[in-house]
Amino acid sequence: MDQLPGAALAMTAAPQPHLQPQPHTQGLMDQLLGIAVAKERPDLEEEKNKLILQGAENKRKLKEIEDEILRVLSTSEVRAENRGGCGGGVRVRAPGRWGEGRS
Repeated sequence: MDQLPGAALAMTAAPQPHLQPQPHTQGLMDQLLGIAVAKERPDLEEEKNKLILQGAENKRKLKEIEDEILRVLSTSEVRAENRGGCGGGVRVRAPGRWGEGRS
């Protein structure tokens, strides 16, 4: 195909809002956006990476706290008191710093 000097070809697609990007296409677009942001705004890329690390650290801390709660509950003295009717109470006596001396 011959080209004329100075001629340009532009291809456009009509927007189709009812079509959502495929998951793999969305992933590629996210990667390209990440590359563009890293080149144009390295400060934002650095902040994003810090937030990712902070999120991972928060998840780790949450897991530790949940494990500690489960450990305390598993070693606690749990007594269910049936007060009759539909209502009832559960009393928990936890050893250690949270429930010392309580019943």
